[in-house]
Amino acid sequence: TKMVEASESEAAALQRFLVTESLESFESWPSKKKGYRRLLGFCVFVVLYLVMISLQLNAGVSYIIDSSLRQFIRHQGGLDNVISLDDWWTYADTEFQILFQDKWYNGQAFTTNETGYVLDYNKLIGGVLIQQKRGIVTKNGCSEYLGPSAYTVFYPDCYSGELEGPGVEFGEHKSTLTADELALTNQAWIVSNDSTAYVFFGLAEGRKANFNKLAALKKGLWLDKATRRVNIKFALYNALLGPGLFTFVDIDFIFENRGIFTGGNHVEIQSFNMEPYRNSGDYVRLAIEVIFMTWIAQQLSEFILTSITTAGKDGVRAVFNAWFFVDASSLALFIIYIALRCRILSMIYSTPVEVPTNMYQPILGDIADVQAQQLLVNFLSIILSLVRFLKFYEFQARLVVMNKTFSGSATDLYHLFVLLFTVIFGYASMGMFLFGQDFDGMQSFGKAVFYLWVATMQGGGGDDYDKMEYINAEMAFLFRLTFVFVVGFILLNVLLGIICGAYQGAMEENADTVADEIGCAMQLGALSVAGKRKVSDKEIVAALQELAARGVVAASVDDIARVLDAQPLASGSAQDRRGVLAVHPLLKTESEEERPDVGASGFPADFVTQFEQAVRENSYLKQRVRSLNV
Repeated sequence: TKMVEASESEAAALQRFLVTESLESFESWPSKKKGYRRLLGFCVFVVLYLVMISLQLNAGVSYIIDSSLRQFIRHQGGLDNVISLDDWWTYADTEFQILFQDKWYNGQAFTTNETGYVLDYNKLIGGVLIQQKRGIVTKNGCSEYLGPSAYTVFYPDCYSGELEGPGVEFGEHKSTLTADELALTNQAWIVSNDSTAYVFFGLAEGRKANFNKLAALKKGLWLDKATRRVNIKFALYNALLGPGLFTFVDIDFIFENRGIFTGGNHVEIQSFNMEPYRNSGDYVRLAIEVIFMTWIAQQLSEFILTSITTAGKDGVRAVFNAWFFVDASSLALFIIYIALRCRILSMIYSTPVEVPTNMYQPILGDIADVQAQQLLVNFLSIILSLVRFLKFYEFQARLVVMNKTFSGSATDLYHLFVLLFTVIFGYASMGMFLFGQDFDGMQSFGKAVFYLWVATMQGGGGDDYDKMEYINAEMAFLFRLTFVFVVGFILLNVLLGIICGAYQGAMEENADTVADEIGCAMQLGALSVAGKRKVSDKEIVAALQELAARGVVAASVDDIARVLDAQPLASGSAQDRRGVLAVHPLLKTESEEERPDVGASGFPADFVTQFEQAVRENSYLKQRVRSLNV
């Protein structure tokens, strides 16, 4: 009678927990804890990797010297203006003016200690090396290289893609040189064992001798139509930026058959420490490197063991999923990185650079080449590490939404990209025919495809419309108008629609957020520290399972506590059990929307319905008993 007369406010104030949802919460919590531990561990691993690379490369210091040298090489020297052999000699003369500077801006000569500095603070190591690779001149004219033609007779000299072999002497016009000039450049006219002709300008030889050598090479036509590639290489040392910091510079020129230097006249600058373990800070980095290598060994062993276990349990085909190849590629890149780093250290300690020196130090160039390879491996490994994060998100319903978005949209994206590249290939062909004759971005089909792909990522536009307009204004307008409409207005919006639709389908509105689960873990930790978790989760799960078996949808603290009280080996006192249940974060509280309607009786409507059904069944059974008795 008291319960029937209870007010609606008292019924609403009664805290109730959803039995099934709470049971799922308890059962999934161990896997979620494991998932968060693995995610946190991988985050620490990636951060450790990035910190280690940053300490090894010392990017902040490297930027200081890299930016100043690049300014000097590319802009002050006029590198971007070098397109012909004549331009190259002008550029080399300008560079030598700074590389072999011998006086101050007021005309005062350098002292011995002031000689050999580049941009005031960077000490030139040994000197400057210039090398060229030369193509082979075909013996029987262009017909041998290009095939039979009625016109090749008018073009007697052709240069194949093959390079001159070792020991070949060249220089048809070096006969114009004097004996002194030949003595200065004697070895420069012979191809070495690596199909390269070298000439070294030593710092100790002096500015005048080096300029005379450069002039003699120009006079004897050291560079000609057989030249395929030219490199200017030198190394610098700046103690103010780091006691062991060396910088290697390689300026690369590629000479094409059409008679110009192309390929962007690439500049490669690498800075590295020739004393990698000199002070206490370096030994901290060494400790990080050892931890990283140990961690990689642990990941590799775990990867192999997991693959073997999965193959034995579910078959070999179950092993080779997408994550297997991502993990295998990532671990392979880490191992390659370790090998390259060990190779750099081996070269540093096996071939130390002694200064001052009058010789070119090839070991510095070798270290720079290996470090460039290492940077490429570092880049790819970081990209794959970002992809691997998606794997560690799978345990959490909100984090896994990106995985579901990609998998849900994969088929539609495949068909869209088939259509997109069909359009790009078609426009690339048109662009190559219309504008390729005077626009480097569409000089070939491959370049045109790349240019239009970049334009697609910019929304269908491009930054070189004026160049196309200069060649053919009418066709450039039609080309850009139709490409922007098809790609920018239609295909990119279809792409956006596919992604948004897949994302919407992947979202789970009722799933706990990361913040909710982290808060839950913190609350559980606080309860443990305070000594209030006197009832184990296993006991609560058993109580919830019993309530679920009875068909109970929602239960109060007292309902769950009564089930716990009935357990023979229940932990804690009755008060302890009720206290834990009242604040336990894994119990899912019934919301106002989920709470059943409470009628005038004060009982939930579903309870009233079940009660009425039971009364009717009871009346039916009574009638059956009476009929049997009669």
